[in-house]
Amino acid sequence: MTLPATELAALGICLLAAAAWDAARRRIPNALTAIVGALGLGVQGSHGGLWAALSGAVAGILAIAVLYRPWLAGGIGGGDVKLAAAAAIWIGLSRQLVVFALATALAGGVVAALCFALSGRTARRQIQANLTSAAILRELPMIDRQPARQLVPARVSVPYGAAVAAGAFLALCGPWGR
Repeated sequence: MTLPATELAALGICLLAAAAWDAARRRIPNALTAIVGALGLGVQGSHGGLWAALSGAVAGILAIAVLYRPWLAGGIGGGDVKLAAAAAIWIGLSRQLVVFALATALAGGVVAALCFALSGRTARRQIQANLTSAAILRELPMIDRQPARQLVPARVSVPYGAAVAAGAFLALCGPWGR
């Protein structure tokens, strides 16, 4: 479904606010995520009726299900999971949902690489050691849920909300599947 520019602009403003908030504070307000989700359900329902709204709700639940284990392991924040679910509501069960997942993962890699580059030398060495260990052991390292600033000085944590925003934008505004 192609959405009107006014609706995409409302989503864009909300996603930019979430990304900026995440970048500044490493938190995404629940109220903002709720607004994104509620607007998504409204947009889906107004354009496609009950089945489209249900499709959006199922896409949101699917996003939570996919991201639950990474959240549980400490690899992604709860606000990022909720924002991904709210954005998935806008997309619904369509091929754009796959574009959303892939674009978000790619954008997350770019954001993570930038954060790695901005981190201090000691933090980069520790991250490299963790990645090497994970590759050798073929399992993800356990992540301490304390704020990154307390764990390793000069480590820049990843504001994954920016990646979610980029993935949603590409899925809804990109040329794929249209």
